[in-house]
Amino acid sequence: MFDTMPAKDVFSWSSLILGYGLSGNVSVALQLFDHMLRRRFKPNEVTFLGVLSACAHGGLVEQGRRCFDMMRDQGVVPELKHYANMVDCLGRAGRLEEAERFVEEMPMEPDVAVLGAVLAGCRVHNNVDVGERFAKKLMRLEPGRAGYYVLLANMYATAGRFEDAEMVRSFMKDVNLVKAPGCSLIEPNKHSFPFEVAESGSALP
Repeated sequence: MFDTMPAKDVFSWSSLILGYGLSGNVSVALQLFDHMLRRRFKPNEVTFLGVLSACAHGGLVEQGRRCFDMMRDQGVVPELKHYANMVDCLGRAGRLEEAERFVEEMPMEPDVAVLGAVLAGCRVHNNVDVGERFAKKLMRLEPGRAGYYVLLANMYATAGRFEDAEMVRSFMKDVNLVKAPGCSLIEPNKHSFPFEVAESGSALP
């Protein structure tokens, strides 16, 4: 359909790049971005969202960094969703301390999507130190969401910190914080990180 369009504009380019970026078609999204720039179309916030999503899916941290830095050169002010994608890119690559510094240097307060992207990366790479700090930030923002407590307890258990894991689970019981069996998601700007929660309160990857 795109190839048959008589006139391609920035909106059609950006929509296509975003679609490929969100679906994990990394090479196609980046090739389209390159073609778009070669044809001297000016990328917008949607374009960069698609490219950053592609970089996160592909583990292309340095390319993601260059893309993020390019935004201001193109007159596009990064929004929270762009920060969430850049943090997601760092988190997926296991660069959690770098992701933490990136969040600390943000010119605005991070939202749940940004913080959740770091926590999701900590879960995958079992970085308990950073994960603990970000889980507590999320708990302050959403104190009634049991998934954060379950995830933290499981990170503690994986790291052999069984007393800490039990403390978290005991706290959940004390305040009657229960997660129903099913699948919970942390979604940093449409990127889903699922974990199943069993009746016992333990998360199953």
